[in-house]
Amino acid sequence: MKTLSNLTYSLVENCLSKNNKIEAKLLINWGKIANEYSKTTYPKEIKFVKNLKNNGTLVLNVQKGFATEIQMKIPLLLNKVNNFLGYKAVSEIKIKQIIF
Repeated sequence: MKTLSNLTYSLVENCLSKNNKIEAKLLINWGKIANEYSKTTYPKEIKFVKNLKNNGTLVLNVQKGFATEIQMKIPLLLNKVNNFLGYKAVSEIKIKQIIF
């Protein structure tokens, strides 16, 4: 019998962009990765240059009013994301302010 997280991962993985495996891992595990910042942020997409799978740019949706705080925590979030993925997949985070 499959667990709910395994079923969810397969569904999310198929619905995302060409970087779907990495984005699916981040999206499903964002609460574990970002801890207290997961309530005001969530990953939108990862952009890689020339289809490489490292040194990408993570576009992070941030709730309005929290962008300054998250901007100061970018080095921490970069470290947490790359540690979770097991390699330096992300070298930059861009913030996009939205209304949740």
